Amino acid sequence: MQRDPRCYLYFANSSDKEFLSVLGTVEVVNDVQRNKDLWSPWAKAWVPDGPEDPDLRALKLRPQDAYYWDTKENKVVAMVKVAIAVLSGGKTGDGGMEGHGISEQDRSTQLRAVGQDRAKR
Repeated sequence: MQRDPRCYLYFANSSDKEFLSVLGTVEVVNDVQRNKDLWSPWAKAWVPDGPEDPDLRALKLRPQDAYYWDTKENKVVAMVKVAIAVLSGGKTGDGGMEGHGISEQDRSTQLRAVGQDRAKR
């Protein structure tokens, strides 16, 4: 991570067919207080010495882009629609939602616009 901080995180809620991928840069954080703030009793299974373990580190992700998709149909219907799209060379019409998150530049532009709008009020 020190040589190449780029990372991709993938989240899946397969029972509801919801998926998220996040691209960003990661930083290793050595902060005992932050470890205590984030600590959960469940973590003791992996870190028996608790949040003060000298080898425990947190990872801080700075997102740069994200992509979300889900499927509103049941699995069989969604798979049939995907198969038809593959065979026909078309796009999947699985009834789901998908889209990119906003870039850091877009986010800055939007925040400036919100600030300007509030200043006018």
